[in-house]
Amino acid sequence: MVDSCRIFSNSSNVLKVCAGVLGVAFIVHCVGIGTTFWVKHENSAYQSRYHSGLFRSCSCFTFFGETCVCASYSNMAPGWLKCVQALEVIGLIAIICVGFLIFMQFFCTQSIAIKTWGIMLMIFAGVCILAGVSLYGAMMVANLSFSFGLCVVAAVMCFLCSILLFQDRRISLKRPMSTSQIHYANQGQIISSPNTQVVIAYSNQMQPPAYPAMNAHAQYGPPPAYIVAQHQRQFVQH
Repeated sequence: MVDSCRIFSNSSNVLKVCAGVLGVAFIVHCVGIGTTFWVKHENSAYQSRYHSGLFRSCSCFTFFGETCVCASYSNMAPGWLKCVQALEVIGLIAIICVGFLIFMQFFCTQSIAIKTWGIMLMIFAGVCILAGVSLYGAMMVANLSFSFGLCVVAAVMCFLCSILLFQDRRISLKRPMSTSQIHYANQGQIISSPNTQVVIAYSNQMQPPAYPAMNAHAQYGPPPAYIVAQHQRQFVQH
């Protein structure tokens, strides 16, 4: 838990801003996919309106109050619309994957490889969403509505996140290696850090070597040479 908090505190502010932007992009894209206002058409003569999304369409009539009837496309959707559905859903999945990678960078590891994968997935998400809305806009030129616009905004935010992730990667490459990036091994084992520096790992619990005290011979008595010298001194006195 302490290491996770330390990794989060060492994360750059750019990465934290990117996480916030990515969360907003996820919500905006979900609303854009789920609502039925990619196209909206109103007929004032018959007091009716029609609006549709990626997965269903609705027809509304005003007759003693407004009545709307919605139906899903199921298998009746044209091929180009199925392609748009696939591109938008793939983009949403890619956004979720990038969010998981950012979570790992906050609480697990600040690996450069994870940052690189995050950048590539973020660009991939933006390309998929933008390709989907471009195809839809080409097929439905007029009467585009706010759901279409929300997905366009989500694509722009994905490219913005990719720029922020790239900047965060540059900051991590310039930053000196922290202790959280070193994976300690056994006593005396040489390991490599993520920045290709060689590190000799020592245990934190290593005790200093114990040396004998200066008077260690006290428990065994004086050495023999000392005893002989003492007897000679007593013999001279006598």
